[in-house]
Amino acid sequence: MSNNHLMIEFIGYSGSGKSTISKQVAEELRYSHIILDNFISNKLQKSYLYRVIWKVKFIVKEIVLHPVFYLKQINCILKTKQNTFEDFIKVTSNWIIIIGQWQKNKKMGNSIISDQGIIQAAWSIFFSAKEDICVEKYLDQIELPDMVFYIKVNREIMNLRLAKRITKQSRMGKKINFDNEGIYLKSIDIFNKIENYLNNCNVSLTVIDNNYSDSLFNNKEIIKHQIINSYNQK
Repeated sequence: MSNNHLMIEFIGYSGSGKSTISKQVAEELRYSHIILDNFISNKLQKSYLYRVIWKVKFIVKEIVLHPVFYLKQINCILKTKQNTFEDFIKVTSNWIIIIGQWQKNKKMGNSIISDQGIIQAAWSIFFSAKEDICVEKYLDQIELPDMVFYIKVNREIMNLRLAKRITKQSRMGKKINFDNEGIYLKSIDIFNKIENYLNNCNVSLTVIDNNYSDSLFNNKEIIKHQIINSYNQK
């Protein structure tokens, strides 16, 4: 674990509750004088045009500053044979933005908490790929989070939650919401591979069952306790 910053990521499906829990945990930890910045959320609160312009400028700047590294990344994603050209553009753009923001915060010594981090971005690439993906090939080349919280829900609960926000679903949320057993099993398999990889790398990984709304408080307390302990051990 880094001596001057803590990188925390929440992973899980759309509808799992990872955004809700991560935001509430970050807010409540401020009372313990633990400040965790979300490096993406502030940008997403802006207008659509602002987000598009910001993303394009950031991606171009990253590629100009680190052309060799990102050309290798783009080539790797090309080899996954994404389902559509739109998928390729979206996962590639997201991958560059997340890696760039991750490295920027690392250099600045910021502690971050995010539900759109490096692991979730990698999962998006694997999910849209036609080719079978070697998880290690992607995750071995990046700095992993210090702590990962995997927010799990069963399929029925996930679809019920997504149905309530149908106009605001993510690209992945819309796909998983379809009654397609193959897509669902593929997504489960990817998360299992990522979970095994993180365990083998000795990353602090906690699986949280978030199927019931009344478990939210207990889940927050478990997560807060682990984060506070990590800070105290630094």
